[in-house]
Parts: sequence; structure tokens; C-alpha cells
Amino acid sequence: MKSGNHINNDTQLEVPVVEEASAGRRKLIRSGMIGVPVLLALKSTPVLACNCKLPSGFSTSGNLSRNGGATCLDPAKGPSYWKTNVGADAKFNNTGVPKTTAFNSIFGGSDTTSFLAILQGSTNFASLAIAAYLDVKASMFVTASGITTANIQQMWAGTYVPPGALKAWSLAQSENYLRYTMGFPLNPV
Repeated sequence: MKSGNHINNDTQLEVPVVEEASAGRRKLIRSGMIGVPVLLALKSTPVLACNCKLPSGFSTSGNLSRNGGATCLDPAKGPSYWKTNVGADAKFNNTGVPKTTAFNSIFGGSDTTSFLAILQGSTNFASLAIAAYLDVKASMFVTASGITTANIQQMWAGTYVPPGALKAWSLAQSENYLRYTMGFPLNPV
């Protein structure tokens, strides 16, 4: 049998262990709580050549209707930029793409109109797709966004599925995303 004194010693030995574990947990929680404001203070910059939403965020339910037609704070280069940025070598500056490139050679279909001719027309889905394609070629669509020339081609074809989405965007959604990234008002969907 243990004496009462011995039992107290056992209890005293256990108490510091429990206190140490609790202190460790408190320290972990405290350090985590200190880190939360720092984490919240960091500016998230989901960019696609500008201060814009990534395709996955753009397609989230409600994003199209809630922005009230607002566009990016620093838009990507649109059709008007590219129709005036052709070098002496007859190529769009910093892209290696000739101004005479036939639309169907990049985007498929039967339209053989040149890129420059389409860019000089009205702002429509074809001119937006060309501008986005040239932006990617000139590294103006920031590669952190994950958008590639193949994605732009998929948008035109109606087969682009943004990361995290379950189905492809419609042509109207793709056009609105390009409008958004280039600073144009959105079309009603």
C-alpha cells in the first residue's frame, strides 16, 4: 500500500506533464492566432495580365451578375492595342505572329480573314479571341493565371473548362471573360 505522501508525489509528477501539454497547446493556438491577421493582411492577387479574377473565380456562381459590368483594374491589351502594334516586319510586336495570319489557321473553321482585318473591325468575340491570343504570345496574360494559347482556342470552340469547373463555358461566358480581362463592359448572359 502506498502512503498518502506517495500518492501526492505521483499526482505532483502528473500535474506538470499536463500543464506542459496545455502550455504547448496554448502556445500553438496563440502563435496561430497571431499569424491569422498577417495572413488576412496579405493581398491576394489572382491575376490574368491584370488585377482580375482567374477563370475559376470568374465562373463561380454569381460573379458575372454581381460585378455590375465592372472590369479589371488594369486591363489586358485588347483589339485596339493590337491593331496599332504591328512592327516593320509585318508581325504583331513581341509575338512573332504575322498580321496576315488567317483566323482559321489558329482558331479553326473556314474564316480566312487576316488577324489585322478582324482587329480593325468591331469589337466582337473573334477580335477579343485574337487579342487574348496575342496577349498570351507576348506574355501579357501572366502565366501564373495558367491561361495558354490552347485555352484561348478552347474558349473560341466552346470547349474551355476552367480549373475546378464541371463543364465547359458557353461561348457567351468565354466572350464575357475576355471582355472582363480587357476592360470592356460585359454582355448580358
